[in-house]
Amino acid sequence: LNPTRRAVEALEVPLLAVEGGREQYEFIRRSRYGLFRAARCPKTLVLLGHADHKFKGCYEELSSLLAKWLEELSECG
Repeated sequence: LNPTRRAVEALEVPLLAVEGGREQYEFIRRSRYGLFRAARCPKTLVLLGHADHKFKGCYEELSSLLAKWLEELSECG
């Protein structure tokens, strides 16, 4: 296994993965989903349908999403 996959499989903390719906690089999308599936920890996948590879123009939405996810985590534990 590659080092990234081993690291993801060993995670013991919650994982948030955010995918841009307009991701133009298919190999990146496949890699991300493979890594997401490999994670054994609690995990959340969010698809921002209008976002591109760099999330250009979506930074506020991304920040809000991250803040909400972190808030939910803090309430759980």
